[in-house]
Amino acid sequence: LSVDAMVLDSPFADFCQLAEELVAKGRERGVVVPTMVTRMALSMLATSVKSVAGFDINDLCAIKCVHKCTLPALFICAKRDDFIGTHHTQSLHDEYGGPKFIIVAEGDHNTLRSS
Repeated sequence: LSVDAMVLDSPFADFCQLAEELVAKGRERGVVVPTMVTRMALSMLATSVKSVAGFDINDLCAIKCVHKCTLPALFICAKRDDFIGTHHTQSLHDEYGGPKFIIVAEGDHNTLRSS
């Protein structure tokens, strides 16, 4: 199998950062989850992922190694994405080590991308 290029639609730069942002967004919208409950849920998720998939969710931090990538890459995000903020895609694009292009599409996270 040979990979010649990548298309990354709404990628996150760091899973733990994304989780924290989602909790903060929930608080802004009136959904209050105690910090202890959030930490416990993430710990349970980490244990489950480690058991089933064999890796640590804390290692889901593409921003740390994206500078080493050399395949051509197309980054896509949506202007009004309230799930994975455009700053994740932008920072990955900015740090990417290979040929790259970014498209910031209209809509939100679930909006169909035009061809």
